[in-house]
Amino acid sequence: MRIGCSGPMSERCGIGVVQKHLYTYLAEAGHDLVFSAPRDVGASPMAKIRGLARGFTPARGSVDVYLSAVPPVPWGVEAPLLAVVHDLRWLRTRSLVGASYRAWDLRRTVGLSAALLCVSENTRRELIEFDPRASGKASVQRPGPGQIPEGSFKQSNSGLLMLVGSAPHKGNELAAAALAFARPPWVRGVIGVGVSDQVRAKLTNLFACEWFHNVSDAEMVELYQRAEFFMMLGTDEGFGIPFVEALAAGCQVIATDHSLAHEVVGDAGVLISPGNPVEISHQLRFPPRVPAEVRADRAKRFSWKAFGETYETELLRFAQSGHETEVVRYGCSE
Repeated sequence: MRIGCSGPMSERCGIGVVQKHLYTYLAEAGHDLVFSAPRDVGASPMAKIRGLARGFTPARGSVDVYLSAVPPVPWGVEAPLLAVVHDLRWLRTRSLVGASYRAWDLRRTVGLSAALLCVSENTRRELIEFDPRASGKASVQRPGPGQIPEGSFKQSNSGLLMLVGSAPHKGNELAAAALAFARPPWVRGVIGVGVSDQVRAKLTNLFACEWFHNVSDAEMVELYQRAEFFMMLGTDEGFGIPFVEALAAGCQVIATDHSLAHEVVGDAGVLISPGNPVEISHQLRFPPRVPAEVRADRAKRFSWKAFGETYETELLRFAQSGHETEVVRYGCSE
């Protein structure tokens, strides 16, 4: 099967992680992947515009099916199109102009796609609320455990609590403020990976802290395994790969009680009520004590192999439908 694919993004973002594992699976299964030009061409305003233009332009050639893993959906795709929907966080976080553009593109995506593959039930629900036409096309296949290899579960008693990421939707500023109020004795130190200056300033003088940036995949696994606890209080994740990474590496997980945390973490972590830092601090008096077997069993539900198999099945199904209608060509690259 010849598959047109969105150009790969950086593995430092959730979309890039999904692409890495999905594309690897499809290539190893013997399929021919034809990539569009990558959208990551720089951070300047002009570079972002060039990247967006690339996103609208599919790769040159003839394919059986097109897999759009990164918005926007390209122009001129005539092969059956399957689109991955990661999240609708932009509805709440983007400017009016940015949100209007994303809304326009997502409506195009819903209309043009033969199938919409959502990374969580939470995303599927929000997608259908946004555009009811998606109800007959949208299904859910949850990704695997991020960058954590199978067999990495390791029980730690270090007392170290881990925070990951600086994006506002991660909720780490709120977590840091709550930890500063609570100063729980069961937290013997903090590991922060790519956290904001605000988080570091809040916690540096209160706990034994270790701050990391730009760590390798292997180093990230080691940090998760060293940590006993993982805390992320954001409620705007599309899937929440860090939750599953932490579970797969053996961490006790602390999350805000909301629909996505119920779906991904469930009873394998401690879900605390949302609130301000003081209200949250009252809920941090006692450490999480979820049995290791419960956490390990939950982590096993997330598999890159199962993820790849589901996508392969869907791509084969729609590629066959494309051959039946003799529609297999799409537009040219820049």
